[in-house]
Order: sequence, then structure tokens, then C-alpha cells
Amino acid sequence: MSGEVSSPASQQPVHLRSPIEVAEAPAAGKPVSGGVATQKSAPPPPPPEPRTEMEITAEHSARAARDAVARYKQDKKEWETIEHSNLRPAAKQEKLERLRPNLEHHWTEASRLTRSNLELQDLVLRRTWDVWQKAKGELEQAKKGNDQGAISEAAHKAANAFATYTDARLRQDEAVKLSNDKYW
Repeated sequence: MSGEVSSPASQQPVHLRSPIEVAEAPAAGKPVSGGVATQKSAPPPPPPEPRTEMEITAEHSARAARDAVARYKQDKKEWETIEHSNLRPAAKQEKLERLRPNLEHHWTEASRLTRSNLELQDLVLRRTWDVWQKAKGELEQAKKGNDQGAISEAAHKAANAFATYTDARLRQDEAVKLSNDKYW
């Protein structure tokens, strides 16, 4: 038969007339071809830097401050709803008295957490700035040495440090906004 396939049907699609040949890819750093203009494949970039405990703590602190402010705002909204309601004055006063301890507790918690969050975010921002500046210096030194592997590694490290600094800057900006917003 002229349409037969030379390999078993389970290994190759029926519409192919000849066996499939798969070339093996060279290992990282090995020549791609053996010609005069030998090209080497670039080594894979190093994995991203693991997050530090301080960065994780800073993220949790920011979340706790946001949540505390949200709880206080919810209590305050409930307070205002009761104040503007059509309840009898005695019933209104009773509901407000029951809400007052929660409102005061949540205000204290929000105030304390926003203040401590701001201090922590300032500390993290300073540290990430220092790490980024050090990584930029290492990149400049690597460029002077003209070693492409070292340059690539230093550039990756500097990019990771900048991303970490940018994240810290965003959290610090949010902490400043929460801290300065006296009317949560």
C-alpha cells in the first residue's frame, strides 16, 4: 500500500508518511552548532530572591492596619446610622451605649496598628534601599570586569532588589496615607 506508515500506528499519526525524527537540544552553555560561528545558549536566569522574614512581616503589618481601619470605619458608619435613625431617643441612646466599647476599642487598635505599621514600613524601605544601592554597585563592578555571566547575575540581583524596593515603597506610601487620614 502506498499510504502505509513505516512505524506502528500507536507511535505515529496516520497522516505522516515517514517517521518523525527529533533532534536533541544541547545542554545549557553547550554549543548550538559545530560551525565556525559557534553560538552558546545563554544560561538560565537565577531564580528570584526569596522574600525575607521582614518583608513578609511588613506585608502582614500593612494588611492588619488596613483591616483595623476598616473595622473602625464600619463601627463609625453604624454609629452614624443609629444617630440619624428615627428611633426614640432612649432606644437610640441604648444602642449607642452598646456600640461605644467596640468603637473605642477599634479606634485604639486602628491607631496603634497604623502607627506601628508606618514605623515598620519606614524601616523596611530604608533596608531595601540599601540592598538596591549595593546591588547597583555590584552591577557596575561586574560591568568593569566584562564577564557576561557575572554581569547577567548582577543585573538579575539588581532587578530583584529594585522590585523589592518598589514593593516596600508602595507599602510605605499606603502606611503614610493611613496614618495621616485622621478621619477614618
